[in-house]
Order: sequence, then C-alpha cells, then structure tokens
Amino acid sequence: MKEFSANAVEEQLGRITASPEFVNGPKLGQFLNYVVNQELSGDAAHIKQYTIAVEGLGYGQSFNPLTNPTVRILAGRLRRALDRYYATEGHSDPIVIDIPKGAYVPVFRDRRPASVHVDVHDEPLRSAARALRGTSISTIAVVEFFHLGNQDDEAYIPVGLTGEIIASLTRFPEFSVLGPIAHAAGGPIDFQKIHDDYGAGFALQGWVRRDGHNVRVTTDLLDTTSGNSLWANTFEYDLDNISLFEIEDDVTHHVAGIVGDGLGVVARRLQTDSYRSYLKLNKIGTAILAYNHAWATQRLTDYNTALRAIESALREHPANALLIALLANIYYSDALYEMGLIPNALSNMEQLALRAVAKDPNLQIAHYNRVVQHAFFGRGDACVATARKVVAMNPNHARVLAGCAVATASVGAYDYGKELIERAKALNPQYPGWYCFVDYVIDFKNEDYEKAWTSAQLIETSGQIWQPLVRAAVLGKLGKVQDAEPYVHELLQIKPDFPERAIDHVRRLFVT
Repeated sequence: MKEFSANAVEEQLGRITASPEFVNGPKLGQFLNYVVNQELSGDAAHIKQYTIAVEGLGYGQSFNPLTNPTVRILAGRLRRALDRYYATEGHSDPIVIDIPKGAYVPVFRDRRPASVHVDVHDEPLRSAARALRGTSISTIAVVEFFHLGNQDDEAYIPVGLTGEIIASLTRFPEFSVLGPIAHAAGGPIDFQKIHDDYGAGFALQGWVRRDGHNVRVTTDLLDTTSGNSLWANTFEYDLDNISLFEIEDDVTHHVAGIVGDGLGVVARRLQTDSYRSYLKLNKIGTAILAYNHAWATQRLTDYNTALRAIESALREHPANALLIALLANIYYSDALYEMGLIPNALSNMEQLALRAVAKDPNLQIAHYNRVVQHAFFGRGDACVATARKVVAMNPNHARVLAGCAVATASVGAYDYGKELIERAKALNPQYPGWYCFVDYVIDFKNEDYEKAWTSAQLIETSGQIWQPLVRAAVLGKLGKVQDAEPYVHELLQIKPDFPERAIDHVRRLFVT
C-alpha cells in the first residue's frame, strides 16, 4: 500500500467533509474526522466503538456499545457515503479513504490499476462458463452506470438505465441481483470489496456516452474473485429509432446466458411486458429516465424535471399506460411532500392510477401507486392486500419492495413492513436513508425512543419535512428539548405553517 503524507491525507479529508452529503450529515464528518486523525497521530489502537461515540461524536460517558448500535450503524452509513463520494465529485481524487468492513481504523490507498477487459469471443465465453461453474455464489452486483459526457442535464440517463437493467435481471430466478452499487466514477470497480462486502460472485458495470443522436453503452461483467472480465460489449444506437430495451435486452440476455450456462440452467428470455413497447430513447425514454432519477434523489427540482418530461411525452402519447402511472406517482409525491408542483395533485392522483391499471393490468408501477395511495388515505387493509399483489408481480425489485414496506408499516402492518424492508436492503446494500423509516416507525410505536433516534439520524431527505420532523419528534419523546430546537427551526423554515397543521403532518407518518 502506498504511503501518503499526513498533509496529503488531511487535504483529502477536507475535500470529503466539504462535500454536500457530509455537510448535510454532520455526524458522518465527525466520525470520519475522528478516526482519520487518530490514525494519523499513531493512535489507531484507540479507535473503538466507545471512543468514537464519546470523543468523536459527543455522546456521554455512559454510552454503552453493547446496547447502543449507533456507532455500528453510522459506520455502515459512512462506508456507503464514501462510496458515493468517490463515485461522484471525488472520482479523480488521488487518495481513497476507506473504512474496511468489520473495523473502524481507516486505510489510505491510491487508485487500483484498471483491470484488463476480455473481448467477446468463443473461448472467453467458454472460460467464463468454467469460472462460473467453479463458484457457489450466484449473485450479480449491478454497479451504477457512469455518464462519460460533459452535459450534466444528461447525467440521469445512466442512473435510469441502471434501474431498468436491475429490474429486468430480477426476473431471472436462477440468480440474485444486488444494486445499484456505487463506485469511483469512470474508473475500475473495487471487485474485491464487492466480493467481500456483499458476497457477490459477479459484478456488472457500464458507461454511457452520447454524441448528438447517437448513444454508446459499454458493459463489462466481472468475476469478483479474480477481477477478470468475463464478458464485455459495446452497443451503438440512434436515439431517434431505438427502443431503450433493445439496449437492456442485449445486456440482460447476454449476462443471463453466461450465468445460466455456467450454472447448468437454461436461460429464459424475458417475458414481453408493458414496459417493452413503451420505452424509447426519445421523448418517452427521456421521461422515464428522468422519473427514475427523481425517485432516486427525492429532490424537488428533479421531480419538477420529471413532471415536465412526462407531461410533454403524454401530449404525444396520451394512451401510454406507463406514462400515466408515472404521472400518478408524481402527483402522489407532490401531495405527500406538498411540493406545490401540481395544484390538483391530491384530487386527481387516484384517478390517474386507476386509468393506468385499467390500460395495463400487468403494470407493476400502476398497482404500486395504489399501495401508497391507500396508505396516504389510511386504508390499511387495502394497502396491505395491494402490496402483496405488487410484491408477487416481481419480488426482487428492491425499490418497489422498499416503497411497499414504508407504506404498509405506516398503516400498522409492522411485521410485513419489516419483512419487506429487510429484503429490499439485502437487494440494495447501499440503500438510501429513507429505507430506515420503517425501523423508525416500528421503534417509535414501540416507545423504544433510543433506537428510534438512531434510525432517525439515518433518514436523510434533505429539503423535505420528514428529516427534521422525525428527529424533533423522537428527541421530544426523549425529553431532549434543547437538542430538538435546531430541527424544529429547520422544520419551520420548510413549513412555516407547521404549528397550525402539526397533526396533519404527523398523521402522514403514523397513519394508524
């Protein structure tokens, strides 16, 4: 491992902690600052759960790591935040600061040299099959595809494409799919980390580049035990003519074919479904990918972009069930978060969802809209019954599972919500903070406010009411009124009328 000067590491630490995610999540920065400075000062042996909590995070000396999992949970969150940092603004940084799983002592390393890709010929495919037969791990980790272009307004394309590839691969019962996994943008993935941390035998990564009307997608399937490329391909398409799923099908069919052959199972082609005839990498495809991006970020600006893209596509394709379903979900999100994007969102969201279901009874997202709408209006039995139907349509779609988990937990189906969120976390190990809402709801209702506070700190929905609300609520229950004041102030900044409408907002968290 390359040695770095203390000044170089401190500069790298400063870059990380100045990034938006660490600024918005100060506990992550405190954690990282403490362990890095301890390592640099030669006190690595002093880095323990207790010292991190008391000296690094400011908890009292009564902190007990045996009964309080805060440090362990924050360490996992910190690892995922570091992965995201190096996948975005830190992609060209010279030093990687890592917290290896199972320990809290940081390591400092330079970039791993790029792996050698193997061309797609008969012999490499035969070698891939032999390699696959030699492992018992039948799990593929899908690494978030990277945008190689310079236009920020097109960066949503690989994010959306990654989500659709994951959704398609989950339809194959022969293997499991994890993701999306973050990695250093544009560079080689840390295949050993994927193998060790997630138990995945294979990793699929890709890059997207657009040049005018042409789009190029490069894919690479790796064996995580060796880092060898098992299959690689480049796809060239004209944006005006090609279906998005022609790209996706090439990827999923090739990957499934290799894995199916290696495991002695005949790979089955994906069933034709409602998505396949709708998605084009033109106005419709742009709308779908913009929607996927908004769901991933949960930002008002991204929801607004998705709304405009969907409305524009619907003017040309008014009978498109998928677009109608996604518009219904945007309406629901607007009503839930009170973003003010659509004046009639609350009164029209159910009508839109029912139209989508009527046009395509097999469309999962259309039925998913009914799950969250039932929860919104407090229809507990209908919410759970519809969630079970939605999960059965594709039980391996992490994002949909997590959404159903939050909805069913909010109407009091805690065991089912917990079951779904654990499955979603297993499928998406680098899950976003809103997944922790289910644990928060359960702990809060059980009056285990210490555990609820731990979960509340992991719920990160910057700019929305939920983050300060859940934190202020549980701190109030713990009697820590002064600690709650900054969150109350943040809450009032977002919703000045909160004191007059507090019950309405709280009921959106606890429907029952």
